[in-house]
Amino acid sequence: MQLQFLSDQLGLRAEELERNMALKKLMDDEMWRKRSALMMWTAGCMRLLLVVYAEWHDAHLEVPYTDIDYYVFSDAAALIYQGKSPFDRATYRYTPLLALVLLPNSTLHRCWGKLLFSFADLIVAQLIRKILNLRGVSERQCFISAATWLFNPFTFTVGTRGNCEALVCAMILWLLLCIMSGRLTLCMT
Repeated sequence: MQLQFLSDQLGLRAEELERNMALKKLMDDEMWRKRSALMMWTAGCMRLLLVVYAEWHDAHLEVPYTDIDYYVFSDAAALIYQGKSPFDRATYRYTPLLALVLLPNSTLHRCWGKLLFSFADLIVAQLIRKILNLRGVSERQCFISAATWLFNPFTFTVGTRGNCEALVCAMILWLLLCIMSGRLTLCMT
């Protein structure tokens, strides 16, 4: 009904109008995808700068930027590297898998875990977009939702301080995405 009114007003056939509207939507979606790529790079660079700042902050200021639990995770990883149990660290109450994932803290650099958690934060934003796409949400709204996650001061600070919550969020959203897309067996492997 609306298309017929518009086609009468513009002098276009309904098929032409539909094709033009579909082309406009495709171009709009492409624009939001390009903006999303820029947003991801910006968010990644921002997190990298915060990890570098955290190193400087911890070395020069009295109150550390790094979360106390990050030291616990790192100590547990160092214990595993030495062939011991992560639970030999008095306050370690997490899965041993977390200590295993953070082994490079002992071998590469002490910031490995912060970089990993920050990367997981970026993955969360991508998973949010994919889940919303599956639900038929517009690219614009997917962009806004991912940006809300990426540029929320709470979320980017948590990961760069060394908190592993982004890993948990990424795993939960990945599981949800697998269930929604009918690939439950992928989740179980």
